[in-house]
Amino acid sequence: MFYAAIYTPSKTKKIDPLAEKFIGNEIIIQSGWVARKGRFKGQLCYVPGFNTTYIIPESDLKGLKPSSLSRWNEFRNNLKYYVTV
Repeated sequence: MFYAAIYTPSKTKKIDPLAEKFIGNEIIIQSGWVARKGRFKGQLCYVPGFNTTYIIPESDLKGLKPSSLSRWNEFRNNLKYYVTV
């Protein structure tokens, strides 16, 4: 399942440089799981379209709404505009 939400992290220290570029913007995320350990223990977490190894807890998302695979792919295809070389 895919969703769209505004990315609003509560803490921006030690945040992924690419993730910083999406703060305050709508991102596409993939449904996740409840973390069993680590800093997000007990929280529902999602995988963002900008980095599939990055984890975002639900508490860092606002306006969570259903989205689609086509929007996920569109979001991923447009990442080149956010990545600076």
